[in-house]
Amino acid sequence: MDDKHQSVVLHINARKVNIDVQEYPIFCGICSSYFDKLRVHSGSRYGQGACLQCDCGAEINLRDGDNIVDWLGIYASKESEVASVKFNFTELFSLQKKHFNLIKGALGYDIYKIRPNSEISLSELIWEIEAFADLEVVPEKASIPAPACVEDWLGLLQMCRLKKS
Repeated sequence: MDDKHQSVVLHINARKVNIDVQEYPIFCGICSSYFDKLRVHSGSRYGQGACLQCDCGAEINLRDGDNIVDWLGIYASKESEVASVKFNFTELFSLQKKHFNLIKGALGYDIYKIRPNSEISLSELIWEIEAFADLEVVPEKASIPAPACVEDWLGLLQMCRLKKS
């Protein structure tokens, strides 16, 4: 991706944050492994995404939310074997309302009041929160392969948990 800071984009209104993930992991349910590199979203048609080939020989078909990618269905097949997995990026990347509330409680940054009806990349939001709270985020390893901004986000959440305890 030309701009690594656009891996995850947040669409914010007064009560909710919707996410659009533009760089994500691919998992093969046949060989139970992740692809070596994150996939850059190159579009889909009515939610039907790319058809890929795993190193194990499985055919991987992707399905997403069409105009905004907040989840990804990954369907693998090889000979008579079939496997599927669904990634809900809002949960996997810890971008739920409870996480924004954690930041509000720990740092006083209320995304719903500071950025209502706006769009911002996750990287830019992290920089904004760092400046707001005068802190420097230390990345936290994600449980699955994830863009660097997600690992920074997880580090920010960990700092907020420690501050609140």
